[in-house]
Amino acid sequence: MKILNVINKYNGSIIDSIPLNETFEVLDKIEKSNKSFHEFKNSNIKTRVSLLEQMHDSLTSIKDELAEIIMKEAGKPISYARLEIERCLFTLKLAATESEYHKILSKTEDILTMDSSPLKTELRRFPRGPVLGLVPFNFPLNLAMHKIAPAIISGCSIVIKPNLLTPLSLLRLLKEWSTFLPKDLIQVALCDDENAQILVESDKFTNLSFTGSAKVGWKLKSLAGKKKVTLELGGDAALIIDQGYDWKSQLEQIISGSFLYSGQICISTQRIFIHDSMYEEFLKYFIQATEKIISGDPSQEDCVVGPIISKEHLERIDEWVQDAKQKGAQVHTGGKILSTEHSIYAPTILTNVGEGMILNVEEAFAPLVCLFAFKDFENVIEQVNKSKYGLQAGLMTNKQENIQKAFDLLEVGGLILNRVPGFRVDSMPYGGIKESGLGREGIRFAIDDFTEPKLLVF
Repeated sequence: MKILNVINKYNGSIIDSIPLNETFEVLDKIEKSNKSFHEFKNSNIKTRVSLLEQMHDSLTSIKDELAEIIMKEAGKPISYARLEIERCLFTLKLAATESEYHKILSKTEDILTMDSSPLKTELRRFPRGPVLGLVPFNFPLNLAMHKIAPAIISGCSIVIKPNLLTPLSLLRLLKEWSTFLPKDLIQVALCDDENAQILVESDKFTNLSFTGSAKVGWKLKSLAGKKKVTLELGGDAALIIDQGYDWKSQLEQIISGSFLYSGQICISTQRIFIHDSMYEEFLKYFIQATEKIISGDPSQEDCVVGPIISKEHLERIDEWVQDAKQKGAQVHTGGKILSTEHSIYAPTILTNVGEGMILNVEEAFAPLVCLFAFKDFENVIEQVNKSKYGLQAGLMTNKQENIQKAFDLLEVGGLILNRVPGFRVDSMPYGGIKESGLGREGIRFAIDDFTEPKLLVF
């Protein structure tokens, strides 16, 4: 039996030691999920809504405990961990209200005609089958909820595989829910990559919903067979600050969007493009504000930059920054490990980041930002689009023509106007194009994925 030690990301202590599922247990979960689906799929909407309401109230009763667990296992600043729990509650509540929109209940319309005689139709959505969800470390509960909640309201069972760095919050919540959930409706598969592949390849699952890295996501898609696949795979989000825009009033938001949770968010700002008429002043103020960021213990209320998720990622970030420096990039602040013991990397600002540098082509997932000056708006759109990623971008401008031009031409899944690209509300369609993914997360859009429309003509 393999034992997983879950580590406190700030102090390195072992929070808990838990057994990994063996192959026979993974296969058993697949069979149980399939059995549970066939028992649950014909449940009515009122039953599903009631279940989501129980899940919401149960989570509420332990929300402070869950925030504390996330703070420790993910290294997430405690204030941000609490926000994740509030988002979980909203996600569950949202799922309970979406059934009417999706016509999971029957809707009758006179929409067909034949020989001038109207024909009536009834359109209803039916659950497709058991769902497999794979969740990353950075939002171990809310991204699980974005798979669990739509599965339940759709009438599907689900198996969730958490990231092995951060499984404890989900396990704790499922323990709380076990007193009232239908048997095996929601299961956690705590397994290594070999057994995760068994899950992905199983034809008992009709849907695969994965949130994580591009490298892993596209590989899983190739193994998924005939499943419907949703991939949310991150990016290197860009913010464009146009000529004449009052960026000083947004500086606090820009700092937060760049460095919160050590930049370990799929839509953290990695690239900022500033019109050259404002570039030098922006750089000066941005450096000053960055050097005031509180880094360190995530249990402290004012912490912004806590630990990097693992020593391996800490070393990788520093290697990428040193590589950029050696190739001509300039580091204006940071650019170093603040604490190896606590896995803290300094908030970092770089300029002169050229095309041959890895920071210009890969997702950093780190507390660092690369700054660029631009003169021509169409040219900056081309610069942003050179990325192989396309998740979200931000545009700060007063010019209506540039808003339309950016919306038409930027190769991203979402354009956020006069905000940082890290803006997300859990009800919105969320996802990207190119290497950033396939399909969209968000309750309404997940329900579409987890259900199949069936038409009755009479």
